[in-house]
Parts: sequence; C-alpha cells; structure tokens
Amino acid sequence: MDKSKSSSTSKKLPRGRKKGTRITVAPSNVITAMVERLSLKGEIFTFQDVADSLTARSGVRVTRVTVWNFAVKGIEPRDNGLRRALGLPVTAPGRVCPVHGKVHDKQCRAAKARRLSDLPTRALAWRIRNRSEYAPD
Repeated sequence: MDKSKSSSTSKKLPRGRKKGTRITVAPSNVITAMVERLSLKGEIFTFQDVADSLTARSGVRVTRVTVWNFAVKGIEPRDNGLRRALGLPVTAPGRVCPVHGKVHDKQCRAAKARRLSDLPTRALAWRIRNRSEYAPD
C-alpha cells in the first residue's frame, strides 16, 4: 500500500450557511411579544434585530445583551435613555439619606433615631425650626 496517497478526505467541508445569507425562520415568542409591545416595523427575527431597530428609532445605543436581559431575565436597565427606548417609565431620583448620603432602596433604619441627641445636626435643626408649640387646655 502506498503511504503517499491518503485514503481519507482531510479537506474541511463547508458547514452551515454562508456568511451574510439569511435563513427564513419564525421568531421566538419572546421576540414576537417585544415587537408587538414596542410596535417595531420590519423583519425582526433576533434580539440583534430588535436592538438595531430600537437604536435607529430612539438614537440611544441599545445592545442585544440589554434586550435579552430585559426580555428573558426581566432585568430593567438603570439608564433613563435605555428605559425610554424600551418603553419603560423613566425613574426619578429618590431622597438621599441624611445619615449615609446615598439613596436607599428601602427605608433606612439608621435614619430613625430613638433620641433627639442621636439625630444628625441638620435633622435636629429642622425639627427645632418646624416644631409645634404644646398648649394644654
């Protein structure tokens, strides 16, 4: 047997589809629901198509990861531009905690002082300015 000539076909055969060609498939239910909710136009089959149409419509760069996180995982973006592009209500900034200096998701327990001497100086000054006089009958 001659070893110079191999019996196997070592050339790689092309797999899948050629780059740039589209396969006509039905979009998933998640994508269809997003298209209907956001009233998007055109052929939209993938999360990338949704992101491209939202970017073109709103002018804010929307990535397919943002669309996927919102559609599949239910994670809402914090950026107001992205929220507006996805049709979500724009959030308003919350009150800043006088103790910690940041916005809490829930009510701060440290801000509830038990004694007047535990209050921060600003809160104590506000209480003094806005106090009501006690007048027994």
